[in-house]
Amino acid sequence: MALETPTCEVCMAECLLIDGNAFERARVTDQLRELGLATVERSGARDGLRYCNDNQPDVVLLAAQGGEVKTGDFIRRMRATR
Repeated sequence: MALETPTCEVCMAECLLIDGNAFERARVTDQLRELGLATVERSGARDGLRYCNDNQPDVVLLAAQGGEVKTGDFIRRMRATR
């Protein structure tokens, strides 16, 4: 018996993916879209923060090794905009 891939088609949650590595962004985006998540890509934390200011994604995935902004600083800045 094959296992079915869970999907999120009903909720159509929006996911913001922030990663400086274009290959990893594309790979993860493909996986998220297969799960039914509407995915928006940004290559840097500053651009990601601008996106969060203008939109309210349901989920934010930030690469562990952020370049221009440390992860903790990103979270603090994002919370300050809410």
